[in-house]
Amino acid sequence: MKELKFIGGILFLAAVVLTAYFIQRSQKGSKVEPSKSNLPVVTEINKFEEKVSDEGMVIVRVSPKSVSKGSSEWLFDVVMDTHVKNLSEDMVKVSFLLDSKGQQQGAISWEGDSPGSHHRTGVLKFRPISPYPDVITLTINQVGGVSERKFVWAVKN
Repeated sequence: MKELKFIGGILFLAAVVLTAYFIQRSQKGSKVEPSKSNLPVVTEINKFEEKVSDEGMVIVRVSPKSVSKGSSEWLFDVVMDTHVKNLSEDMVKVSFLLDSKGQQQGAISWEGDSPGSHHRTGVLKFRPISPYPDVITLTINQVGGVSERKFVWAVKN
């Protein structure tokens, strides 16, 4: 009888863990290219939501940390995870902001984990875009074999 309760408890726990995993997986970032009309509007500066790209066996999470009009530099928290290969990209060379004219502006620095592991965390720094845009678009290229990952936030000025 004790063995039956023990096995039942393990099966119940496994069901809970699997359910939580699939719920979390289904809530991850969409691969559909967002349009300006379906982007969440930010009502307070620096209250941007995290964006997630899980293509190519690498999960990339990006959160704007400081992108206000008066900032001397814009900061984006970046977290990358994989269990397939080492993450060896030079984040300064592969990361760009797009200005209102569609011109790319490169990152000025990466402060974080050095290349070579399966998990990297850091902060990308950029010069502010001027004039202040209605949409902030961060592009990270060539991470995990994915040619381009776009992270887009609408801004309410």
